[in-house]
Amino acid sequence: MRIFAWIGVLTLILAVSAGCVKMPPANSTSDFSSDETTNNTIASAGVMLTDEELEDRTLYLFDIYVFPVPWWTCSGFSSLIVNEFVDPLENTPEGTAFHPVARFDSIAEMKRATEQVVTKAYAEKNLYPNLDTYHQFLERDGKLYTNTEMGGGLTAFKPISAKVLTKTEQEAILSVLFKEPYGERETHEITLEKENGTWKLNNYPYYEFIPE
Repeated sequence: MRIFAWIGVLTLILAVSAGCVKMPPANSTSDFSSDETTNNTIASAGVMLTDEELEDRTLYLFDIYVFPVPWWTCSGFSSLIVNEFVDPLENTPEGTAFHPVARFDSIAEMKRATEQVVTKAYAEKNLYPNLDTYHQFLERDGKLYTNTEMGGGLTAFKPISAKVLTKTEQEAILSVLFKEPYGERETHEITLEKENGTWKLNNYPYYEFIPE
């Protein structure tokens, strides 16, 4: 029995690495980890969160798999689980290479996951305009594809710590220390807003949409 269990684990790992397993959206009811389920429950609680809970929530929202900003800025291929090991989609514009996205089946689904992490206002102002500007995504036959020739977008900045500065029942401002790609560290103020009962990011200091 033990050998069959190990075979099952190995099969799952290979499937995920090849982009064949569709992971659930961040904060969905079918979250893939108990940590995310717990975090979502805390975020939606009807009571005032403690400073520690707000700080944990902020760091969680910046997790590489949860944070949606790279998805919309040509730099989130790994967290979208893009399968580049298959031939690109045929009959697409010259200079493009559209490969399947395993994590989501549509733009609408990706938007729902996005708005569980950032406020709708932030997404509509800073993320969704990229759809018309960069033409990064394509939907065909009920599947979502992304143009892998669009790589090299937003660089990831890793949050190290967070500290609550002020908070009310609907908004909190935190000081977040980020580690930048070349090792530098910078502190920025991050705003969390309670929207539809859930605490979400309402700003990101490293990205605001600038149309071409």
